[in-house]
Amino acid sequence: RPVAAGDAGYEFAVLPRIDLQVIMWAGDDEFPPKANILFNETCVMQLDTATLYMIGIDLSRRLLHQAGKLHPGAS
Repeated sequence: RPVAAGDAGYEFAVLPRIDLQVIMWAGDDEFPPKANILFNETCVMQLDTATLYMIGIDLSRRLLHQAGKLHPGAS
């Protein structure tokens, strides 16, 4: 679902108690485009850091694939 942050922001419910937000900025003459993944504050009580890291990587890959920027199986 969309969230009001950055130039575009979306929240993803990746697991029942784990929500991630992807916040994107288009960039301009001074700053390059940028994106951040934000985890909800209680996620560290649900999963360990390594698992949360992998969830963030998986979401990034899925978004890149949907945008046509990453082919299936690419690393």
